[in-house]
Amino acid sequence: MVEDARQNVISSLTLLELCSKLNVKRIIFVSSGGIVYGPTPHVPTPETAATDPISAYGISKLTIEKYLRLYEHHHGLSFRVLRVANLFGPFQLPGKNQGVIAALISCALNNKEFEIWGDGSAIRDYVYVDDVVDALLLAAADESEERIFNVGSGQGRELRQVIADIEASLGIKLAVRRAEGRLIDVPVSILAIERARNILGWKPQTPFSVGIKRTVAWWRSRAI
Repeated sequence: MVEDARQNVISSLTLLELCSKLNVKRIIFVSSGGIVYGPTPHVPTPETAATDPISAYGISKLTIEKYLRLYEHHHGLSFRVLRVANLFGPFQLPGKNQGVIAALISCALNNKEFEIWGDGSAIRDYVYVDDVVDALLLAAADESEERIFNVGSGQGRELRQVIADIEASLGIKLAVRRAEGRLIDVPVSILAIERARNILGWKPQTPFSVGIKRTVAWWRSRAI
């Protein structure tokens, strides 16, 4: 937990100090829609829901959001926070327990076993990278009074269904090993995206199936 705070919070504060000294006008911070809310009865979850993360990483993301408000108040450093769902797409590589779709495809193509925690029933919101880029550009130009926006598909998928979709797209059966569930994992995470749609004029354009096909095509191209 100490290392998590050092890598995420302290490094972000160093960046904010530098931005303040250089008179940077705005920061767009990519937070996490999957973990800052924690377990919540509000599904899909709006930006107004309580934030009760159950992991050190989630707490660090939320802490940075609070510091952004502090820097805007004291230094006039404008900011927007995008609480992004489970991002996926080309160029994402597996690592640091993030990017489950990239990890699944990598394991399948390299004949490696993939470990999941729990029974695969965890539900997540998946959003394609091109749609997130669109949201970043719109947030950079936003002049509203809002500061926090959820960015996701607004729909949830069980992990085992995601595995089945990837297997079908690859034509490869994944070797899956199940491990005991973790206390830091939220059972269901689906984001409400009305605020981004109404204020930023943003909505996801890429269906999940299309995003998977594009991602698989990119992974296959790397092997050429």
